[in-house]
Amino acid sequence: MTNITDPKYNRIYEESGKIISTVIHRTSFAESDLLELFSLVVDGFDKRIRSASGPSSVGWRDLGDLENMLSKAYFQCVDVTTLMHDISAITFLEEIKLFDVNQIIEISIRLFRHQYPDMNVSVDLGSSRMINTNRCILILCLIKTLTYAIALKAKSFQIKTNNNQDTPVIVIEISNIQKTIDHSSDEIDFVESMLSYANLKFSYTVKNETLCMLFETV
Repeated sequence: MTNITDPKYNRIYEESGKIISTVIHRTSFAESDLLELFSLVVDGFDKRIRSASGPSSVGWRDLGDLENMLSKAYFQCVDVTTLMHDISAITFLEEIKLFDVNQIIEISIRLFRHQYPDMNVSVDLGSSRMINTNRCILILCLIKTLTYAIALKAKSFQIKTNNNQDTPVIVIEISNIQKTIDHSSDEIDFVESMLSYANLKFSYTVKNETLCMLFETV
């Protein structure tokens, strides 16, 4: 059983807390927009009902405006719900158990993009592969590697997976690096020290301005 009071997990709590606070702060703006949209819809219906002397049809223009507002509200609801689900994945330290690695990567990228919306991540996911891991720790390690790509001013970075049991679970390639790689950076140190608690091992190579990181099963 995971002992959540173990001091070795302090860095995990610190990193997850930073991400959660950032996402919740940004989500609050989306919720405000959502409330405003629903308020406009309700006001529109209220004005029409008050001004009508009896049954009346809704004009095409009014109907189109209503459809646009409800459609926008629907997709904002989906975004907020998805983010709340993603946050739950890094809120608690679960036991090591079977997880779909592709789903973990998708959650990691969504949380990363919420903090860095202008960053483009190339993703090449293979067939679904179940691995025994700690989902929270693996997500945080993936976000750390993506954040490191920003620090290196990389022009491109890609995450790849595969379902071959004899090859690495996850391959992360950070290409066209514009800064010198610091092998003692906080990001590399975090992944090296924490990934073992997710039942995975970490290694990396540097060649021709490309940093290649491997997450492999133990």
